[in-house]
Amino acid sequence: MGSGWIYREDGYIVTNAHVVRDEVKLTVRLHDKLGDENEYPAQLIASDPKTELAVIKVDAGRKLPTLKLGNSRDLKVGQFAMAVGAPFGLDQTFTSGVISAKGRFLPGQSDYIRIGDIIQTDASINPGNSGGPLVDLDGNVVGVNVAIASSGPVAGNVGIGFAIPADTATDVIPQLIENKKVARGWLGISIGDMTDNMRDFYGVPDGGVLVQGIRPDGPAANTDLKVDDVIVAVNGQKATDTWELQKTVSSVRPGGEVTLDVVRDKKPLQVKIKLAEMPAKYTGLEEPQPGKPAGKQPEAVVEGKALGITVKALNKDVATQMGH
Repeated sequence: MGSGWIYREDGYIVTNAHVVRDEVKLTVRLHDKLGDENEYPAQLIASDPKTELAVIKVDAGRKLPTLKLGNSRDLKVGQFAMAVGAPFGLDQTFTSGVISAKGRFLPGQSDYIRIGDIIQTDASINPGNSGGPLVDLDGNVVGVNVAIASSGPVAGNVGIGFAIPADTATDVIPQLIENKKVARGWLGISIGDMTDNMRDFYGVPDGGVLVQGIRPDGPAANTDLKVDDVIVAVNGQKATDTWELQKTVSSVRPGGEVTLDVVRDKKPLQVKIKLAEMPAKYTGLEEPQPGKPAGKQPEAVVEGKALGITVKALNKDVATQMGH
């Protein structure tokens, strides 16, 4: 069970990918100003595990009241926020708090997924709140509740909840409705963040992203990019760490060309690469192959299993698999 919010008056509803994962039958119970508490069968439109967003649809036979997506980029730490949902099955629960932090990173259900730019809030979020809206004082959706930090044997609120930012939802939701997937640009390389010593060694004082490997089936394989190059910018936009690089590249549609500013042997150069589409296995959509054992997962250090998310520390092996 999870929560959601109505995105379009013709019945499109936003929730979390983990709420509808492995769904067999979807049912939605509406709660609106008309007093409609009926249950409606729902259809899964599309899911994007990489951002933990999903869209489902109901046919209520009428126009439904909607919520408006706000702007999460301008959120300030300390700003008031309110979470709405059905924690522990308690319908229409409203909690309030503040924006505690921005730009958090959460590992996802797959080794290849890391959800970035996450909003942290102390508005009470509990199991059942997944997919519900985090709204500002104007009622605009500034985040989509997705996970909690919990240290006890039973998952529950300890004042640390997480929400997917509205800016991410603004980009992803229309693609899920129109194309049933999110098409992301892909370089086909393994990358890693740099320590201060590495920055000095490679001659990149402002930081960059180290190319650790080039996949033979990827678009970078037939270019001048080399292992041990340091990528410092994409299309003129700085890339000081792996998340900035991944975010910038994945925002470019497949088939588009990017210009990488690279430092090699402490000398600058540029490499142009025509992007391919990110393979399904790197977005969390690929189904496990029969007889193929699942990869070993690192020990969980912060958990919210009842919400469907487990936050984990990255070890070296997993980081390499994720391309970091």
